[in-house]
Parts: sequence; structure tokens; C-alpha cells
Amino acid sequence: MSDFTAAKLTEIGHAILQWLLVNVFVLDNAVQLLVVAAAFGAATVLARRLVPLFERLMTYRQVATLVGALLPLVLPLTWLLLQWLAILAAGALRWPHHVLEIAASLLTAWVAIRLVSQLAPNPMWAKVITWTVWSIAALNILNLLEPTIALLDSAAITVGQLRV
Repeated sequence: MSDFTAAKLTEIGHAILQWLLVNVFVLDNAVQLLVVAAAFGAATVLARRLVPLFERLMTYRQVATLVGALLPLVLPLTWLLLQWLAILAAGALRWPHHVLEIAASLLTAWVAIRLVSQLAPNPMWAKVITWTVWSIAALNILNLLEPTIALLDSAAITVGQLRV
């Protein structure tokens, strides 16, 4: 006999809906999503002004490679900078900012992956780094990054002067 009856499924669905209404669909989160969108809009405007500057910098041989790698990232880097400014402001004002932190974490992972994939000499290393960065971002979003680091640190062994 199955434990999942229509009444039990309805009860679970109702509990999930109540949790979503209390924790997800709240005004604080909506405001933070608006801040993320506004930061994107402002970053788009700023990036349009910064791209010509980066293109002029490409004429200098000493920085051409770095600028060439950063040029496609002008918009996401500008957006990321604005996200962090919003997080700092919200923290200073003691406003909720978890959604802002999630957006910044995902954006940081995206920028890091794009940059590494452009600069990585080997596609295999680019994939390894991609998986590592997304895993770190996911752990950070779920607030499991620090406990995971502590767990790995507690399992470390010392071989000579090397801590593994």
C-alpha cells in the first residue's frame, strides 16, 4: 500500500506553498530582484561607454592580451561591481541582501568561468575549472561553503611540510 495518497500529496503541496509564501515570495526579495535588474540596466549603460575605452587600449601591445580577454566581460564585470556596491550599501543599512549575494555569487562564477575559458591553454583544464567554480558558487549560495572548507580542513593530513 502506498503512503502517498491524494490527501498526503495535497498536504505536502500546501506546506510547500506556505513555505514559498513565507520565504520566497516576500517584499524583501522582490526589492532585491529590482535592485539586481536596476544594476544590470545601469551596467549596460556604463558598459556602452567603457567598451570604446577598452578598444583604444587594445592598440597598446603591452596590455592587448589582457584587454582582449576583458573586453567581452565589460558588461558582466560592471554589473558585478554594481552588485557588490549594492550589497555593501544594504549591509551598511542593515537591509536584507541574500538575493543580492546569490546574484553576485552566480555572476562572479560566470565571469571567472568566461575569463578562464578564454585564457586556458587546454580545454580539459577549462572544464575542470568550470566545474570547480560552479561547485563553489553552489556551495556558497546554499551557505555550505564554509562548513565544506572546515570539513575538508579537518580531514587534511600533513606529509612532511605539505598539508594535503
